[in-house]
Amino acid sequence: MIEKEGNEWRLCKYKVIHKSHGNEQVHYTNNKDYWRDTVAKHDHLTDLEFEEMDFTSEQKERLEELNQMDISEAYMSVARDMVREGIIADDPVAESRIRAAIQAVEEDQKKLETVEKKYRDKVQNRLE
Repeated sequence: MIEKEGNEWRLCKYKVIHKSHGNEQVHYTNNKDYWRDTVAKHDHLTDLEFEEMDFTSEQKERLEELNQMDISEAYMSVARDMVREGIIADDPVAESRIRAAIQAVEEDQKKLETVEKKYRDKVQNRLE
């Protein structure tokens, strides 16, 4: 729902819906031609559709706030949640690591005791 161009985050105008090997995929873009070309080049991609996005005034304000912060594109999920839902991370790096640890614990890839000590309490609180 957002993308970064240069040093600025911006809202995506379109929701992209298509199928890949029969499974529905969702992406966001400002460039319909990219997706038209991509689907045309790959036989396993089908049923391309675009939906226009509509954003609330609160989401637009949060996007402005996001652009005042220096958040790298590497923290897309943190930036996206901030704009979409108003979930603000004081430290995007720490938030990203906490989320990864939660996912690893939930998927039984890691035990809570092995999560990096400085993140363990936050991970445990969110898992409860």
